[in-house]
Amino acid sequence: MFAFMTLLDFFKVLGEFSTFAAAIPLGVGAYNFRRLEPARRGVWGLCLAALLAEQVARYYWKQNLPNVWTYHLLAPVLAVGWASIYRLWFAPKISPRLILGVGVLFLPYAVINGILWQSPLDSAFNSNVTVALAAMMVFFGVLYFYLQFNEPHASPLKGNFRFWINGGNLLYYSGSLFLFVIVQYLDNNSRFTSQVFILNAGFNITYMILLAVALWMPPLSPNQKAW
Repeated sequence: MFAFMTLLDFFKVLGEFSTFAAAIPLGVGAYNFRRLEPARRGVWGLCLAALLAEQVARYYWKQNLPNVWTYHLLAPVLAVGWASIYRLWFAPKISPRLILGVGVLFLPYAVINGILWQSPLDSAFNSNVTVALAAMMVFFGVLYFYLQFNEPHASPLKGNFRFWINGGNLLYYSGSLFLFVIVQYLDNNSRFTSQVFILNAGFNITYMILLAVALWMPPLSPNQKAW
């Protein structure tokens, strides 16, 4: 019984820590901010948005008030923000307008989803938008590595901060996509759902550590900037 309670306590701590995990890359990025180029400053800004949303949601949850509206606001911010970052990275290969347009499409989609299907006023989790965001991020991550590995003179990945960012994106969003699809469309068991969110907390902490590594690294060398 004691071991079981200890495990529950560990999961509780894991969930609590996950709500503050974005502070890790935020602190690293703030210390290293002057050396960050626009794309990594954008990543830093998205970490700030995520941390603020998590804290507002946590406060409302502690007050037993509906808090899912924060995620309804955060999802399109992340979609547009990441599309703006990827358009800079894909610019030599793919039209920046096309990449940014994918993110901008999330704005009307999120609004329509909130009005017709999953209203934040009804405390409905915006899983439709979350799944779509995860699918977009997985697509961008896979596309980045595909383009990178098809370069005739690809530079070592471990010294490239883009590798750590895209690796983190693929890890977190592919895991989230799998977990949320199961919960939303295949299994409605409350115990299973709580286990899924514990797993997602673990993914989130790992993700934020990888982003912190990327924000700590030095700027790219001229040959790395080629792509």
